[in-house]
Amino acid sequence: MSVAIPAEYAQYSESYEQVYCTMSLGSGESISAYAKHKTDIYISSKDYEYVVYKSDESSLSRYSITGPLSSPFYIYKNNSAIITATNNIDILYCPAVTDVSKTSQSASREIVLQNGETVRIRSTESSNSKIFTDGSHLYDVVVYNTNGKVVNQKQGSKYDYLNISAKQYADFTNVSGETVTIKVPSVYCTIE
Repeated sequence: MSVAIPAEYAQYSESYEQVYCTMSLGSGESISAYAKHKTDIYISSKDYEYVVYKSDESSLSRYSITGPLSSPFYIYKNNSAIITATNNIDILYCPAVTDVSKTSQSASREIVLQNGETVRIRSTESSNSKIFTDGSHLYDVVVYNTNGKVVNQKQGSKYDYLNISAKQYADFTNVSGETVTIKVPSVYCTIE
């Protein structure tokens, strides 16, 4: 499926610049986008992961491993996004308000855990973060404040995702008996 220019925007440009540009991404390919003004990007399907963040690198705005159900995908003024295709997609954007380029950086980082392995995922000082799992495997999770005080703990729980606040960190232990994959945003989150 390809993306068509919305009828209300398909007008002639007096400057002879192309009003909309289309970029195709194959599975695993990414773009970086910067919004000079609030902008809409039209994407042919929801087969993509994305991370949207404030361009001054102060905080994460949105992160998901599935594109939104509604179109268009929006980015606020002075925010940036990384969009990574999980299947072939077409992206339609207006170059007058959005700088778009291909990038090798992915929207997510994957962590593969063997049974019994633990990983520590730390949110940055200025941003909340979101951790995604497949929702069908069991984990032991402990969330801590920066001073090491336990904020939340769950034993043998299934998660689709877990939010951790700025300055917090979480220890995930795989107790499912199988190899599992966790996804975290590629920005504002560290893995130890």
